[in-house]
Amino acid sequence: MERIPFLEEKVRKIRDEGKLVHLDVEKILLSEDNRYDFVNEVAAEANSYVESNIDEYGGEKKAIFHVLSNRKNDAGIYRPEAYAESDPFKPGPHYVKENANECPQGFL
Repeated sequence: MERIPFLEEKVRKIRDEGKLVHLDVEKILLSEDNRYDFVNEVAAEANSYVESNIDEYGGEKKAIFHVLSNRKNDAGIYRPEAYAESDPFKPGPHYVKENANECPQGFL
């Protein structure tokens, strides 16, 4: 598949700015009868996630995003867990380890 830099940049901007999360929150709130109860439910569920696994949350993974992504997944709309997606164009943590021992051709 051919890369489309302009489109890739747009997708990256949407993810970075959180527009997808914003749209999901708007849709969920519009579908709820009592918004205040819903917000309190989500906050309580997020607090229980943090209390049960303190080490997992606080860095890049946020408990509130985890709750919202679970709600969207339950509604039948796929969202990655806690809206966390790796950048496919950045090498992962094992990239250096896998390629550290290999020398480019012509350097030996």
